[in-house]
Amino acid sequence: GSSAIATLATGLVLLLALGMLDPRKHLSLGAGFVWSSSICAAIYSGYRIATAMKWIRKANPQLAPLHQYLAIEANSQSTSNGEIPNKLTQGVSVEHVTLQAGSNQKLLDDVSVIFRPGQLTAIVSPDPFLAKALVEMVLGFGQPVSGRLLFDQVESKDLSSQSIREHSLWIAPNGPLLTGTIEDNLWLGLQRDATIDMREITKLARVSDAIFELPDGLQTLVSSNEQRLSPDLMFRLGIARAFLKKPGILVAEEPASSQPGIEAETTRALLEVRNHSCVVLVLPNRLSTLRAADQVVVLHHRKIADMGTHNELLERSELYRHWNYMHFAPAIR
Repeated sequence: GSSAIATLATGLVLLLALGMLDPRKHLSLGAGFVWSSSICAAIYSGYRIATAMKWIRKANPQLAPLHQYLAIEANSQSTSNGEIPNKLTQGVSVEHVTLQAGSNQKLLDDVSVIFRPGQLTAIVSPDPFLAKALVEMVLGFGQPVSGRLLFDQVESKDLSSQSIREHSLWIAPNGPLLTGTIEDNLWLGLQRDATIDMREITKLARVSDAIFELPDGLQTLVSSNEQRLSPDLMFRLGIARAFLKKPGILVAEEPASSQPGIEAETTRALLEVRNHSCVVLVLPNRLSTLRAADQVVVLHHRKIADMGTHNELLERSELYRHWNYMHFAPAIR
């Protein structure tokens, strides 16, 4: 291929030279330069194409095994038929778990903790990504690279991700809300039950008064970027949804600090969910929630630095005292 291109290039250059020497052609020096440049570019392109074709011919036999490998269907864990019981009796056990990000960077390293039904656990860390990594793993987003994640002694690898998520609920200060009525949003993804007293549900979530002060109560239309509802109200609507869904696991990302009375009401609503034998994990932003938590888990440098109640950790953990000071100073009380 290369020799043929070289022969063609030589012939073209000779023809160009003869044309320039023939006075009848009236080929100017500028035109000759343009033609010469075009021919050189064509020759170089042809050479590159010939080289690429040569490498493709060499690579095809080596690519065949790769294509065969890629054609193999993966045995994804998400296709498992395992199901979580409707109610967890023993809870979620994290045993010597190491979790990695997609870049093989460790997020958690040899972490062990038990989250029990009827217990509210606050998870704190100077690096909030570590706390989020732990709760997202419990929600079925990611599998440990080592150790075990157990739901009532059933390993997560034997459960479908869909099953874990169906029995879990994430609530946050920004909803989510969909365009529709408030009642539509409370029943989101659930089959409606006309026998349920919605006023009682909203009372448990400490959101009844706020809803029925709205122009149309539960039938008030809201949108995905609703501005009339405060973060606390959005958060407590999520808690009301939990009373309807009755998840085995609730993960709550608390709103930022607010007025003490509002904070206390939101904490009481979380405790109501806990009292219904639910595993409640909180990414806390409220001192009232830390004080009410049955256990506080402190993550640092990808490991569990300490565990205990709020008061116990204030007494013995310098790291926890510093974390509290940074979040609540000068209001630690």
